[in-house]
Amino acid sequence: MMAATVVSLVLTVLYNRAQHFDARRLRAPLLAGSLLAGLAAVLLGTPPQPRVLAGVTDLTSILLLGAAASAMILGHFYLVVLDLPILALRRLTVLLVVGLVLRAAVVAWALAGTPQGLEDARLVATGLWSPDGIFVWMRILFGLAGPLSLVWFIWKTVEIRSTQSATGILYVQLFLVMSGELLAKYLRVAAGFPL
Repeated sequence: MMAATVVSLVLTVLYNRAQHFDARRLRAPLLAGSLLAGLAAVLLGTPPQPRVLAGVTDLTSILLLGAAASAMILGHFYLVVLDLPILALRRLTVLLVVGLVLRAAVVAWALAGTPQGLEDARLVATGLWSPDGIFVWMRILFGLAGPLSLVWFIWKTVEIRSTQSATGILYVQLFLVMSGELLAKYLRVAAGFPL
């Protein structure tokens, strides 16, 4: 796993340099190699028990965190460089929506496919206490429902080119996504299921 991570990092740095020095022939192979090595690092780092679910959970988590952080950072650049084309922020907003929908689908799969996840959620929903059950609901509310509720506002502010408002909403979006993913990692370690 460590070797795949190092290879991915080295290829990413080389891709960045190829992009900077306009070495067009090297960019595609370096990017493909970096992505494949990163994918191998993620899949080799998943626990052997629920490998498929854990791998898909990790990959969708990476996609969502990357899309949320990238959209927020790009939105911030619109505040500094006023003549940036709005198309890039639209594309990242679409990627953010895709990441949220995929992540929500994987969380639904983890809850429906894991008896422990359903049991903890059921205990909390019926008012019975479960040590990790409350974190399941917090993960769903803060990490999925909150960001999904902000998508429409982000899209509309991008559509009317109000990049300052979009950036403010993207800050909140990133905070909610990071909180949800942190709770998901806690639940993986404490309760033993990937959420």
